[in-house]
Amino acid sequence: IHTRPRRQLLTVPEIGIRPGNEVWLMREGRLHVASVRIVRVSDAFAVIDGLSGSVRSGDRLITTPVPDAHEGLSIMETGTKSKSSNDEATAKGRSQ
Repeated sequence: IHTRPRRQLLTVPEIGIRPGNEVWLMREGRLHVASVRIVRVSDAFAVIDGLSGSVRSGDRLITTPVPDAHEGLSIMETGTKSKSSNDEATAKGRSQ
């Protein structure tokens, strides 16, 4: 039986979920901390509720450690795992 989901769900690598059900996103060259609602965790991936508005189209999920991470930190992408539009960003802090 196929049905249409009642809400938008997003799948992200479980390693990208931070304590307190937060994710770090790269948005316009800056670190953005977003709260997410986790629906399910399975096979190293987390399914999050996409309707919370905290994750936007074009955001890049940061899965690596970022020293002194905080909202608005200037960051730059240093590598990706593949060329798809759903890549995880590997980011590091950048001094201003």
